[in-house]
Amino acid sequence: MNEHNDKYLQIDVSGKNPDLFKKMREKLLTAVNSFLDTTIHHTDKTSIKQEAQKFKDLALDYGKNKLKKSGLENEKLAAEIEETYSQSQLNLAEARVKNAEADAIEFDNATTKMLFKLKMTKVIMAGSSGEEEMFFVKQIDDFIEVVNAYKSGQQSLK
Repeated sequence: MNEHNDKYLQIDVSGKNPDLFKKMREKLLTAVNSFLDTTIHHTDKTSIKQEAQKFKDLALDYGKNKLKKSGLENEKLAAEIEETYSQSQLNLAEARVKNAEADAIEFDNATTKMLFKLKMTKVIMAGSSGEEEMFFVKQIDDFIEVVNAYKSGQQSLK
Protein backbone atom coordinates (compact mmCIF):
# COMPACT_ATOMS: atom_id res chain seq x y z
CA MET A 1 0.00 0.00 0.00
CA ASN A 2 1.06 3.55 -0.67
CA GLU A 3 2.18 5.52 2.41
CA HIS A 4 -0.30 8.29 1.60
CA ASN A 5 -3.23 5.94 1.11
CA ASP A 6 -6.01 6.06 3.73
CA LYS A 7 -7.01 2.41 3.21
CA TYR A 8 -7.04 0.26 6.33
CA LEU A 9 -7.32 -3.19 4.83
CA GLN A 10 -7.77 -4.82 1.46
CA ILE A 11 -9.92 -7.92 1.10
CA ASP A 12 -10.08 -9.77 -2.21
CA VAL A 13 -13.34 -11.64 -2.67
CA SER A 14 -14.82 -13.37 -5.68
CA GLY A 15 -16.99 -16.21 -4.40
CA LYS A 16 -18.31 -19.07 -6.49
CA ASN A 17 -19.57 -16.75 -9.21
CA PRO A 18 -17.04 -13.99 -10.10
CA ASP A 19 -19.44 -12.38 -12.58
CA LEU A 20 -22.14 -12.08 -9.95
CA PHE A 21 -19.61 -10.65 -7.51
CA LYS A 22 -18.61 -8.00 -10.05
CA LYS A 23 -22.26 -6.95 -10.20
CA MET A 24 -22.67 -7.03 -6.40
CA ARG A 25 -19.22 -5.50 -5.58
CA GLU A 26 -20.45 -1.92 -5.64
CA LYS A 27 -23.28 -2.76 -3.23
CA LEU A 28 -20.80 -4.45 -0.89
CA LEU A 29 -18.43 -1.48 -1.00
CA THR A 30 -21.33 0.91 -0.44
CA ALA A 31 -22.47 -1.14 2.56
CA VAL A 32 -18.96 -1.26 4.05
CA ASN A 33 -18.45 2.47 3.54
CA SER A 34 -21.90 3.19 4.93
CA PHE A 35 -21.05 1.12 8.01
CA LEU A 36 -17.73 2.93 8.47
CA ASP A 37 -19.52 6.27 8.09
CA THR A 38 -21.97 5.38 10.89
CA THR A 39 -21.95 7.99 13.66
CA ILE A 40 -20.88 6.40 16.94
CA HIS A 41 -19.99 9.47 18.99
CA HIS A 42 -23.15 11.56 18.81
CA THR A 43 -21.82 14.52 20.82
CA ASP A 44 -18.89 15.08 18.46
CA LYS A 45 -20.79 13.64 15.45
CA THR A 46 -17.85 11.39 14.53
CA SER A 47 -18.03 8.17 12.53
CA ILE A 48 -16.43 4.78 13.06
CA LYS A 49 -13.87 5.65 10.40
CA GLN A 50 -12.99 8.96 12.08
CA GLU A 51 -12.75 7.36 15.53
CA ALA A 52 -10.52 4.60 14.16
CA GLN A 53 -8.29 7.23 12.55
CA LYS A 54 -8.10 9.17 15.83
CA PHE A 55 -7.29 5.97 17.71
CA LYS A 56 -4.56 5.09 15.22
CA ASP A 57 -3.07 8.60 15.38
CA LEU A 58 -3.13 8.63 19.17
CA ALA A 59 -1.60 5.18 19.36
CA LEU A 60 1.18 6.12 16.95
CA ASP A 61 1.87 9.45 18.72
CA TYR A 62 1.95 7.70 22.07
CA GLY A 63 4.29 5.10 20.65
CA LYS A 64 6.65 7.65 19.11
CA ASN A 65 6.90 9.54 22.41
CA LYS A 66 7.54 6.38 24.38
CA LEU A 67 10.12 5.13 21.88
CA LYS A 68 12.38 8.00 22.86
CA LYS A 69 13.31 5.86 25.86
CA SER A 70 16.02 3.30 25.32
CA GLY A 71 16.61 -0.44 25.32
CA LEU A 72 14.33 -3.37 25.94
CA GLU A 73 11.44 -1.13 27.04
CA ASN A 74 11.29 0.26 23.49
CA GLU A 75 10.98 -3.16 21.92
CA LYS A 76 8.25 -4.18 24.34
CA LEU A 77 6.35 -0.96 23.74
CA ALA A 78 6.67 -1.25 19.97
CA ALA A 79 5.24 -4.76 20.17
CA GLU A 80 2.33 -3.56 22.32
CA ILE A 81 1.57 -0.74 19.90
CA GLU A 82 1.68 -3.11 16.93
CA GLU A 83 -0.62 -5.52 18.75
CA THR A 84 -3.10 -2.75 19.59
CA TYR A 85 -3.03 -1.44 16.04
CA SER A 86 -3.43 -4.95 14.60
CA GLN A 87 -6.37 -5.61 16.92
CA SER A 88 -8.10 -2.43 15.81
CA GLN A 89 -7.61 -3.44 12.17
CA LEU A 90 -8.98 -6.91 12.92
CA ASN A 91 -12.02 -5.38 14.63
CA LEU A 92 -12.72 -3.22 11.57
CA ALA A 93 -12.38 -6.22 9.26
CA GLU A 94 -14.71 -8.32 11.42
CA ALA A 95 -17.28 -5.52 11.42
CA ARG A 96 -17.16 -5.35 7.61
CA VAL A 97 -17.56 -9.13 7.34
CA LYS A 98 -20.56 -9.13 9.68
CA ASN A 99 -22.13 -6.30 7.71
CA ALA A 100 -21.64 -8.21 4.45
CA GLU A 101 -23.13 -11.36 6.02
CA ALA A 102 -26.15 -9.41 7.21
CA ASP A 103 -26.63 -7.97 3.71
CA ALA A 104 -26.46 -11.48 2.24
CA ILE A 105 -29.11 -12.73 4.70
CA GLU A 106 -31.37 -9.76 3.92
CA PHE A 107 -30.94 -10.37 0.19
CA ASP A 108 -31.77 -14.06 0.60
CA ASN A 109 -34.87 -13.23 2.67
CA ALA A 110 -36.04 -10.69 0.09
CA THR A 111 -35.49 -13.23 -2.70
CA THR A 112 -37.49 -15.87 -0.81
CA LYS A 113 -40.37 -13.43 -0.26
CA MET A 114 -40.28 -12.42 -3.92
CA LEU A 115 -40.45 -16.08 -5.02
CA PHE A 116 -43.44 -16.65 -2.76
CA LYS A 117 -45.24 -13.63 -4.22
CA LEU A 118 -44.45 -14.69 -7.79
CA LYS A 119 -45.75 -18.18 -7.16
CA MET A 120 -48.91 -16.82 -5.55
CA THR A 121 -49.44 -14.53 -8.56
CA LYS A 122 -49.03 -17.53 -10.83
CA VAL A 123 -51.64 -19.47 -8.82
CA ILE A 124 -54.07 -16.56 -9.08
CA MET A 125 -53.43 -16.29 -12.84
CA ALA A 126 -53.84 -20.06 -13.41
CA GLY A 127 -57.57 -19.72 -13.97
CA SER A 128 -57.13 -17.13 -16.73
CA SER A 129 -57.43 -18.25 -20.33
CA GLY A 130 -56.48 -15.14 -22.27
CA GLU A 131 -53.37 -15.05 -24.46
CA GLU A 132 -51.90 -12.08 -22.59
CA GLU A 133 -52.43 -13.76 -19.21
CA MET A 134 -50.81 -16.99 -20.44
CA PHE A 135 -47.84 -15.02 -21.74
CA PHE A 136 -47.56 -13.30 -18.34
CA VAL A 137 -47.64 -16.68 -16.54
CA LYS A 138 -44.84 -17.88 -18.86
CA GLN A 139 -42.79 -14.79 -17.94
CA ILE A 140 -43.37 -15.51 -14.26
CA ASP A 141 -42.19 -19.12 -14.79
CA ASP A 142 -39.04 -17.88 -16.52
CA PHE A 143 -38.36 -15.37 -13.77
CA ILE A 144 -38.87 -18.00 -11.07
CA GLU A 145 -36.43 -20.28 -12.91
CA VAL A 146 -33.78 -17.54 -13.03
CA VAL A 147 -34.16 -16.73 -9.33
CA ASN A 148 -34.04 -20.42 -8.37
CA ALA A 149 -30.90 -20.89 -10.49
CA TYR A 150 -29.28 -17.97 -8.72
CA LYS A 151 -30.28 -19.25 -5.28
CA SER A 152 -28.90 -22.70 -6.04
CA GLY A 153 -25.57 -21.16 -7.03
CA GLN A 154 -25.46 -22.31 -10.65
CA GLN A 155 -22.64 -20.74 -12.65
CA SER A 156 -24.63 -20.11 -15.82
CA LEU A 157 -28.19 -19.01 -16.22
CA LYS A 158 -29.78 -20.51 -19.32
